[in-house]
Amino acid sequence: MSSSGPRLVSGAAHLFNNDQFSDLKIKCEDHQIPAHKVVVCTASDVFHAMCTAGFQETEGNLIDLSHDTKRVVYRMLDFLYRGEYQGIGHLDYLIIDEDLLEKGRAQHALLHAEMFAVADKYDIATLGVVAMNKFEKALSKKKFGNGHYLDIIKHVYSTTPESNRGLRDLVVSHARAHGNEIQKDSILNPRLEEIVSTTPQFAWDLIQTCLLHTPLNRCSACKAELRDNVRCSGCIKKGRSQQ
Repeated sequence: MSSSGPRLVSGAAHLFNNDQFSDLKIKCEDHQIPAHKVVVCTASDVFHAMCTAGFQETEGNLIDLSHDTKRVVYRMLDFLYRGEYQGIGHLDYLIIDEDLLEKGRAQHALLHAEMFAVADKYDIATLGVVAMNKFEKALSKKKFGNGHYLDIIKHVYSTTPESNRGLRDLVVSHARAHGNEIQKDSILNPRLEEIVSTTPQFAWDLIQTCLLHTPLNRCSACKAELRDNVRCSGCIKKGRSQQ
């Protein structure tokens, strides 16, 4: 993903999904979204190449993105016009998210992973940053208890390149932090074995992180994580004894 990021056109929010002055159509699945070259083709070098060289264009200035889902394309265009996109369940996306609304909270993190992947694909760096932040928040809210959580790991490693480690590092760090929970859970533990066997790069990244990370001790009094001491400084000052 380019470090320069997209060159977003200010003051274009009112033109999103608006036929006014539209000189471009974006096709995705059964949708055709009106767009404007000054916004779309300025935002991404990939889209600029499509608009100027005619790559993937057809009669009527139609760019065919049928290989991407409409929920992702719609949000990507929303970001290019308004500098933001919303998650599952937002009023602006109820129709295109209809099939996701009943599938559980794991879908929220998966959506942001899809947005991160499409940002990398079309070289829209700032969209990638926004998607990664949203993904991290969704991941932190995801409660353990079923195997769908681990599907997020598999999805991240199958849709993001090794050269762009943003989400990969997040899922590795998250899995390591919750290792005890995963190990003791009768559903998650076997699923983790499955993920490790089918996604060996994740397994290797997790091993490397565990080997290189300084082991953590816990305060003998309050159980807070420590690096070196037997008790944390707060407990020492309060005179708390070992338990």
